[in-house]
Amino acid sequence: MIGHVVCAGKDTPRAEVQRERILCAAQKCFIEHGFHAASMANIAQAAQMSAGLMYRYFENKDDFFRVLAQAAAARMIDLVDELRLDAPPDELRAWLRTWLGAYRADGGVISTWQEMRTSDELVAFSQRVAASVY
Repeated sequence: MIGHVVCAGKDTPRAEVQRERILCAAQKCFIEHGFHAASMANIAQAAQMSAGLMYRYFENKDDFFRVLAQAAAARMIDLVDELRLDAPPDELRAWLRTWLGAYRADGGVISTWQEMRTSDELVAFSQRVAASVY
């Protein structure tokens, strides 16, 4: 799952399943096509639903990406917070495996993040997340 995200006024279990399906499809399309080349039609096709239905949950591609990036950033920040540099080698190796697994799972979003310059709001969001990690 991408993460718990609540859509105002549409927080029924079915709506959560629909949002999750759309987010997974968007993430897949961003990985396959890149953010700029991925279209709403690509995402709708990957989610196996109409573009109109997607607009009930998300305004645009930036909105998809914002939710995916927030979830990925939260996971990575949590992992950084869990890192104990004074831990024994086995614990450090386990942490590294977890980190690499999370990075692999969110790598498409992270690499897409690097190409994101579509809105001032997303650039500012990127800067806030980066600052929180340092």
